[in-house]
Amino acid sequence: MNTYFDTGVLVKAYVVETGTREALALIYRTKPPIPLTPLHAIEILHVAAALEIGCKEFVSFDKRQRSLASLEKLKILPVSN
Repeated sequence: MNTYFDTGVLVKAYVVETGTREALALIYRTKPPIPLTPLHAIEILHVAAALEIGCKEFVSFDKRQRSLASLEKLKILPVSN
């Protein structure tokens, strides 16, 4: 699996809009399976931003963000949530 598709790209397979032709071409050239995540883009971006700037701790009350940050070995705060 080498290609990750943002769900916004996959929506273009069902809704004709700007970029649909390019999105379909990329989807069709990709061997299945196409990986999907139950996380929203903003949740992933928050954790990615923390990692990119070198943080060791991650403060959030969102269960999915906390779970992802924990998988990335960030210390989760507050401890009891």
